[in-house]
Amino acid sequence: MLKPQATRVTCPRCQQPITVQVQSIVDVGRDPKLKDLLLQGRLNVATCPACGNEGTLNAPLLYHDPKKGLLLCYVPMELGLAQEERERLIGRLTTSLIESLPPKERKGYLLQPKVILTMTRLMEEILAADGITREMIAARARKLRLLEQLLAYQDDEEGLRRLVKEKRGQLDHEFFLLLSASMDRARENGNEELAQRLVELREKIVSLTAPSREAVPLGKTTREALIQRLADCRDEAQLKRLIAANRPILDQLFFQNLADRIDRAQAVGRKKEAQRLIKLRAKVLNILLME
Repeated sequence: MLKPQATRVTCPRCQQPITVQVQSIVDVGRDPKLKDLLLQGRLNVATCPACGNEGTLNAPLLYHDPKKGLLLCYVPMELGLAQEERERLIGRLTTSLIESLPPKERKGYLLQPKVILTMTRLMEEILAADGITREMIAARARKLRLLEQLLAYQDDEEGLRRLVKEKRGQLDHEFFLLLSASMDRARENGNEELAQRLVELREKIVSLTAPSREAVPLGKTTREALIQRLADCRDEAQLKRLIAANRPILDQLFFQNLADRIDRAQAVGRKKEAQRLIKLRAKVLNILLME
């Protein structure tokens, strides 16, 4: 049951019976990528071949993170299971997980999964175990709503200018990281049109928020050189010193230049370089947020 299982379901739009692949158990210890898919809303997503309707399946899910001793069982309320049915379902899932583990990894907490009834609550529990609070989740949701607002005004130059001026305080490094992550996700999903719109939106926002060239003590070339030095740095302490010494130019322009390098690397198929720069961007932002 750790691998996806073929399951028959009915399309909610056209009522056509279809066969879909359902992942019932996410064991982060063995397949960390499944956690990313779950948090991105891309796990157990099916498309009806008859009408094209796409959506996330209301499927039970057992989530296991052995490093954190975390076991969550998501049983959607929409299934309307009676208590006895729910207990049998949880029992089958936990038994499948336990039997798949080596004896030395069969801990006591595996017998007492925390039952979750909504996907939102499941996400909150997973993120809370990673040290991400509800407040942080709410802040990210606000930035996502802001990104949607900005996209809506993308072709309205004056409207976009007013919105950027009004929300300028929220257009920080975290916002630009979220924007870049949205571009990466759009490309991964094959939505090049959305990815390009986000690239253009980023350029417009930067042009509206960046200080004049005369006000910047160090120019684009220096930012490019700094990106290279940070990318070449293999020592954590040295990386932090470089960031501290160059803090004044770790601004929107810096992150735009870094995002441009990622885009160029992806465009010519240099996947390893792109991934290395994406990890660098996350690390730099994390160090800045810890200040």
